[in-house]
Amino acid sequence: MIDEPQGSADKSAIVVEQFTADQEAELSSLAAHFKRPARPRAADREAVKQAIRTIENKSDAETKLLWCQSPWQVVTLTAMITLWIHGGYELTDKLRSQLKDDQWQHMFNCLYEQLSDQSLSTELAIDDFVKPNLLVATDRLSSPAIRQAELIEKMDSTLAPQVSLIVKLRLREIFAQQQEATGRIRGMQQILVRTPFGLSTTRNLLNERISATIEEQVDETTRRRIEDFWGQHETVSPPILGLNQQNTIIDRFFNSFGTQSFTPPAVLGKLLATQFIARRFPVSIDSSDLALVNAWVDLADNVFNLSWSQRIHVVCDSPMEAHLDNNDMLHNENGPALRFRDGSEVFAIHGVVLPHNVIRDAATISVEQIDKEPNAEVRRILIQRYGEIRYLQDSDATEIDSDEYGTLYKKPLLGDEPMVIVKVKNSTPEPDGTFKHYYLRVPPYVTTARAAVAWTFDMKPEEYKPFKQT
Repeated sequence: MIDEPQGSADKSAIVVEQFTADQEAELSSLAAHFKRPARPRAADREAVKQAIRTIENKSDAETKLLWCQSPWQVVTLTAMITLWIHGGYELTDKLRSQLKDDQWQHMFNCLYEQLSDQSLSTELAIDDFVKPNLLVATDRLSSPAIRQAELIEKMDSTLAPQVSLIVKLRLREIFAQQQEATGRIRGMQQILVRTPFGLSTTRNLLNERISATIEEQVDETTRRRIEDFWGQHETVSPPILGLNQQNTIIDRFFNSFGTQSFTPPAVLGKLLATQFIARRFPVSIDSSDLALVNAWVDLADNVFNLSWSQRIHVVCDSPMEAHLDNNDMLHNENGPALRFRDGSEVFAIHGVVLPHNVIRDAATISVEQIDKEPNAEVRRILIQRYGEIRYLQDSDATEIDSDEYGTLYKKPLLGDEPMVIVKVKNSTPEPDGTFKHYYLRVPPYVTTARAAVAWTFDMKPEEYKPFKQT
């Protein structure tokens, strides 16, 4: 966690020789705490505001925060602010009267409660708020990332001579698991509101109504006003990689806003190690630098993600409930893997984010949904939940071979290897005299029924010569 400085360290300057058992236990507990994404309590808003003031070296009057309760709300609320700046209170209020879904109404309530004086259009300009939020993520993140990198470099230089090699190695060991787990979870934050490469299943992830029914709910005048505005500003940022340009303008408008992770896992581990050492040992460290370390840790502890802009920062609360598997991947086969305070939910199995109905109501999964799913990992889970054999039967798989050993079927899958299954008959009759059929999944390169059955016995086709099938 603390890198070696250039040159050899003065051993007489070392302050931290080793950790006690209690200190190691405390460090392990600290790492475990930050590995978990959920916070049962709401964020300490005053601590977050103070942290941002410290990081940006701004006064309280200059620090304006807009609070959201989920990544979905970050996206929709940011889009509404953009329209408010452009079209004023009247346009957003018109949308509010037309988007009657409970979650949309909750988002509007959050926006209006925090900006009740209707001063937003005079407070901000397009250049101050809209353009920074339309830039690609690397540009938006560059300022926080640079600040963090400079701080970490300075902390390494300051503390490395004061900490023994044994302690450095132990810190890296303790925080390695935290880094890996946090990386998996925080790295999914963009995916929670937008599929990788902007594919068309955006609406299936956090709120399936994020853009799917907006055009069905708003009147023609409102729709045209949004389209006219977006037509003027769509060129502010380069096209989103892989975004289907055949999508409607409103689809592209909502897809262009996202959330930002603001503390990479490796950086967070170093900040936590620095903070712990500074609090537990008499090391020499500049108080202003330590204040910055504490500020970044406070943000990481209270905020799921944070979108920076010129004047207003959009801050997202942590989820109130989270479920992980043994590999620290989002996972819950019986309910949401993440639940946020506004009711938004994320469903996932072993880290694969899924449409709501896959978990909530697997009976509604259809062959059409499976065949149209562009993501291979999601499709595999859809097939598992639907049932491989049932899918094979219902999707009109092609019979490619049939002989005395069985019948071989093949079903092509979009962007993935085909599904190949052999149907075999149990030669032993049931008590009622009927014979059971079994379906066995085999590799996609198998082309004959005999080869398929032989493969299940780990044999070559020419080696499979049963005297009697059982």
